[in-house]
Amino acid sequence: MFQVEDNKKIGKYLDNLINKKYPSRRQFCAAYLEHEGIPVNDDELRKMNNRFTQIVKGKKGLQLY
Repeated sequence: MFQVEDNKKIGKYLDNLINKKYPSRRQFCAAYLEHEGIPVNDDELRKMNNRFTQIVKGKKGLQLY
């Protein structure tokens, strides 16, 4: 069996990966929205940035399917 790390460790790891490629989390969110085909506007950027902030802080987890 495998063991899943806690949300804070996962969030910190993801934040490090994002910071290596993008100068800000907001720019990462814009690139993610473009990749998913979602129109990039201020409202969508705000929602996505809030979601990633909660993931990085460990308040929310990732859904993997």
